[in-house]
Amino acid sequence: MAKYKAKDSYKDSKNKYFQFGTEKLLIRGGTVQMEKEQFEKLPKEVREHLEEEKPKRARNKKSQLMGDNPDTSDINEAYDGGKAPKEKAKKTRSK
Repeated sequence: MAKYKAKDSYKDSKNKYFQFGTEKLLIRGGTVQMEKEQFEKLPKEVREHLEEEKPKRARNKKSQLMGDNPDTSDINEAYDGGKAPKEKAKKTRSK
């Protein structure tokens, strides 16, 4: 499940693709959760207004960054939503 937010003001006047409350969230800059397959089924003109939100680091009450609990392998507590971003491939230099 991925989170998507509106890049700019988005208005679906006929509520064709989203429910009424979801449309209000997008207008205010909120996020919508949906599967990647659902996102791909949306028309191109709707997908142009949405972008995938990057995961944010989780913080405790003192606003300190939280670490991951190694005992839970399926959830990453260090990130909100429980999923860490994919690691970028490292560039190798040839000599």
